[in-house]
Amino acid sequence: GGSGMMIDHGTVAVCDMPALERTGETVHRPGGRLLVVGTDGYAGTKRAGLPTLRHADSEARELAAVWPADQVTLRVGESAARTLKENAGLRSFQAIHVASHARVFTGQSDQTMLLLAGDEGEALTAKRIQQLDLDAELVFLSCCEAGDGRDTRAGYAGLARSSIDAGARSVVAPLTVIDDEAAKVLATRFYSHFLSGSSVPDALRAAQLDLRDGAAQWAHPFYWAFHQPFVAQLSAAEH
Repeated sequence: GGSGMMIDHGTVAVCDMPALERTGETVHRPGGRLLVVGTDGYAGTKRAGLPTLRHADSEARELAAVWPADQVTLRVGESAARTLKENAGLRSFQAIHVASHARVFTGQSDQTMLLLAGDEGEALTAKRIQQLDLDAELVFLSCCEAGDGRDTRAGYAGLARSSIDAGARSVVAPLTVIDDEAAKVLATRFYSHFLSGSSVPDALRAAQLDLRDGAAQWAHPFYWAFHQPFVAQLSAAEH
């Protein structure tokens, strides 16, 4: 597209259209409690050879500001990993948003992990995330490659699949690397639609259209197309 940017990940899925809903429409009730976690960078990211993010902390703070104040729990800096690692009271959150780095090794749940300040002890790996006790309508992973490029129903899908295994009913996650400033803009637009009553896939599609058709700097598909919705398969009784 003339941007001077090339992504070489071998075989990739080309996503140049906004996300489409993958399952039947589910009822969405806006509101409820939100846990939002953000980490720009700390010693762990440097050890992993990753650059410090510039917008993850501000993404978390801005999303916390648009949610009803008495229903939001914000964790940034050194407290970022604590609530998730302690696995206490997570079932009370309707939505969980994480803005951070991730390390992804396809098929290796003990090596794929979220990198959060405060996790210098036992890392929050995909395997550990599977063991969390969630009852969230939404987990939004604003982290590079958190979707791992595979549909959760087709096979291993890294952090997205682990979140669904832990009890999340839907996950939004990018399939590949993302620009963290664009990710913040996309997440902000997503929650605007989500809080207005749109389902997770509809809110994501609307946010992607906002970026595509809005400011010219975000129009290229690189900035919005790789986020995808992953939806848990429900039993007939749950429907």
